[in-house]
Amino acid sequence: MRRPELPAPQHPLRDGFWLATILFATVFLCGAFTVHLTDRKEHGNKKPGNAGPVFFADIGMPALLWVLYLVR
Repeated sequence: MRRPELPAPQHPLRDGFWLATILFATVFLCGAFTVHLTDRKEHGNKKPGNAGPVFFADIGMPALLWVLYLVR
């Protein structure tokens, strides 16, 4: 009886898991960026939770995730 061949090792980005995760994070964080930007312009909210590092992370994180995904 012949032994069946084992499947090739799967790529760590298999089944689109990371693509779906990055896409969700991008949509969520870009929405958060839009809300923070609107709040800053309309209400002058310059508190650290709205205009500090969070403000830049809302755009920087999706950009970083896409770069890492595309470079893989």
